Amino acid sequence: MANSNSDSISGVVFMNEKIMDINQLIPQIMDALRNLGVTERSIWRNHHDLYLSISKFYRSHGVNQYSVELMADYTCINEKKFKDGEITQNR
Repeated sequence: MANSNSDSISGVVFMNEKIMDINQLIPQIMDALRNLGVTERSIWRNHHDLYLSISKFYRSHGVNQYSVELMADYTCINEKKFKDGEITQNR
């Protein structure tokens, strides 16, 4: 399942040494959800807006490569918005 060079999650391979374009990664994640049996309706209803939000966040920072640090920032910002009542669990 995982080795020193890559991790595989539901058919999506993330290369630790390879730079991943966020705009290529998101469709791969959505395909992995389909492969897990998540319905198209559920993907568009529950996941699509989240991935658009992540993509928009990356663009606003002028970044298109996946970054652990940038995702941590995104997560912190959204946790604060949630705690402050600016967004709900369903966005």
